Amino acid sequence: MTLDNNKKIFLLVIRFCDAEYSFICNLVPRISKEGLITSYRVFYRIQIGLNIIDRPILELINNKIGNLGKIYDYPNKKESTLSITTHENMKIMIENVFSKYPLLTSYQATRDEKLRKGLTENITKVKSIEEFKFLMYGSNNIEEKIINPKFEDYSNFLLDYWLVGFLNGEVSFTYFKGKKGNLKPKVSLLVN
Repeated sequence: MTLDNNKKIFLLVIRFCDAEYSFICNLVPRISKEGLITSYRVFYRIQIGLNIIDRPILELINNKIGNLGKIYDYPNKKESTLSITTHENMKIMIENVFSKYPLLTSYQATRDEKLRKGLTENITKVKSIEEFKFLMYGSNNIEEKIINPKFEDYSNFLLDYWLVGFLNGEVSFTYFKGKKGNLKPKVSLLVN
């Protein structure tokens, strides 16, 4: 499977990554007949969810990344989600997109690193949460090693695309009532 090597297309994909993508690395318990947890399966997924009216954006992204994912619609939540779930396709995405165009927020870079390590080292099953933490972080007492990307390491070209995508995903445009009861525009950006 090959990806569209158009740099602008990859930048379109990562425009949404820091704001909208999810890098999921969850433990799913395996439960015995007696109701005891016997081990955990490690579940990985890369996904992006948008309002259902923005499904064409997900279709464009999926097409440009070689249809690595599948789009699911959730009409009750008014959401569409592009999910990449096979290990092979996630590795293609990491190698061809996230390794070339890294994520710039600490939260997303940390989640990407965790998923990347799990896939690279083929961590698919563990006996306990402590074993999982040890395999991922080198200790069972550590939650996560925080990755702190440095903006100065990136070109203005990449930063411009990143800023547009981040603001597109994180800024909200609303109105509020002013002192005289008239509506005024409000632009908000909430960062944890």
